Amino acid sequence: MKRDLTRFCPICEETKDLHDFYFSSAYGLYQNICKECDKDRKRRWYLQHKEAVDKKRKQWQVDNYDLHLEHQRRYNNSEKGIAARRKYQEKLKEERLEKRKLKEKIESKTIKKPKNKINKRKG
Repeated sequence: MKRDLTRFCPICEETKDLHDFYFSSAYGLYQNICKECDKDRKRRWYLQHKEAVDKKRKQWQVDNYDLHLEHQRRYNNSEKGIAARRKYQEKLKEERLEKRKLKEKIESKTIKKPKNKINKRKG
């Protein structure tokens, strides 16, 4: 007997392959909502509760300072962290170059050579 390798997502109302659904190892089953719809649902929830989530995260960082630093250190030394840092540095470099060009452009237009006029007093 062949197993059905597709599943219906009630949110987007599409039939998708089974690999488009998260697998729950705790229950040994696939979720009913597809990965894409689940990500959208989680993103919307986060945006609605952003302040509370940020407050809770910051409090955790304060309460677990040493663990937080260790997580940062591990991420910064990973390939993903190194790539993110390079990308950020490149972005900063481009922004600085744009600012410098804009500043030079403004200065070249605003600085004018003084004219040789003699001030004459009326009187």
